[in-house]
Amino acid sequence: VRVVIADDDPLARMAIEAMIKRGERLELVGSAADVPQIVELAATTHPDVAVVDFIMPGGGGPEAARQIQERSPGTRIVGLTAADGPDAYRAMLQAGASGLLVKGGSAERLVEMIHRAHERAD
Repeated sequence: VRVVIADDDPLARMAIEAMIKRGERLELVGSAADVPQIVELAATTHPDVAVVDFIMPGGGGPEAARQIQERSPGTRIVGLTAADGPDAYRAMLQAGASGLLVKGGSAERLVEMIHRAHERAD
């Protein structure tokens, strides 16, 4: 499963990258720090799944999800958030994300969500 990620926090981005690299049957294709970067990355690499932070420059996860789906329709979206609440979940799901995971959870949970999102595409 080919994955791209976006998070504006460099430390969070490094942690997510490490989780993806250790994940079974996952390949990290690239990472970005904001919405324009992740949208362009997805448009050029056409990953299976994009993992996007809910709050980041350029409109956040919901805007990234909408633009990625326009430019790379086969890419599934998984959101990450530090703000666990119904508004974040609703916004990501309405933007087309497969799910939203609270940051700080286990690497296994993130890998599981990525695989689940990818399986929905099949």
